[in-house]
This record gives sequence, structure tokens and C-alpha cells, in this order.
Amino acid sequence: DDDAVLLGRVDLRFDIPDKPLRTVIDREMFHRVLVNVVQNAAQALRDARGKNHQGKLGAIAIAARSDRTAHVIDIDDDGPGISEAVRDQLFDPYVTTKHDGTGLGLTIVKKIIVDHGGTIDALVSPLGGARFEIRLPKEGTPEAQAALDRSMQAKSSEGAEVG
Repeated sequence: DDDAVLLGRVDLRFDIPDKPLRTVIDREMFHRVLVNVVQNAAQALRDARGKNHQGKLGAIAIAARSDRTAHVIDIDDDGPGISEAVRDQLFDPYVTTKHDGTGLGLTIVKKIIVDHGGTIDALVSPLGGARFEIRLPKEGTPEAQAALDRSMQAKSSEGAEVG
């Protein structure tokens, strides 16, 4: 599997609190978000170093923390970063910085995060490359309840007859 080999060439670090960060989320969908963003970071490191580069390609750090109303997940890398010109459009369909990308992955990532009442932003990492900052509302907040209500409405309308 190319992705597993690629991730094996990256220094992957985690800084995650011991206590649970409670939020309302579809685990499978959120797993897709994290996998997509980490794979993108690893691919950016590979593309920046060149396919013939030997050894480690760079570092990716995943950190989670909480503030007053949200849980924040930062995914940082020490790659080339994302130019300011592209940053604002990065989540739009068909926008990609990769020669083999479709420009749909981050659009789907953003939709999943927004559907959960959260936000995702492309920023500059303290490691020198890109930072993707994901903010999800804490369980019990009005934002979390609104996302849950929207989800329940969508599920109940899926079974409705069109007529």
C-alpha cells in the first residue's frame, strides 16, 4: 500500500490529552477527515523532497487541545506550506496543488467538518509548513446540539417518500 509506505517515511508525532475530548461526531467520517489531511501532508512532503529522496521526508504533528467552546485539532507539517494565494480557495472543488490530485479531498473534508458544526482553516505551521486547524464544538454546546439536530433531520428525511 503506497500510503502506508509513504507514512512510514514521515516522522509522525501526536500530542493528545489523556482525558477524552467529548464532542458529537460520526467516528467513521472524522476518521476519513484525519486520514485525508495527514495523507495530503505526507504527499506534500514527498513532492517537496522529490521522489528519489532517501530517508525521512519530514515531520507531521497532530495535536489536540480544548478552549472555552471547542476542541481544536492541529495537523502541522514541516513541508513547503500553502501559498497565501491558494489558501483561501483550497477547500473549493477542483482546486489542488498536487500534480496527481483531483481537488475534491479537502472539499469533502470541509463538508464533513461543517456538518459537525465545526470549522477547518489552512494556516502557517510553527514547523514551517502547513497547518490545518480543525475546530469542533464541545459536547453540550449550542453548536454541537445544532449539528446533532441537523443530522437527525437529514436522517429522517432520507426515509421520506418523494411524491
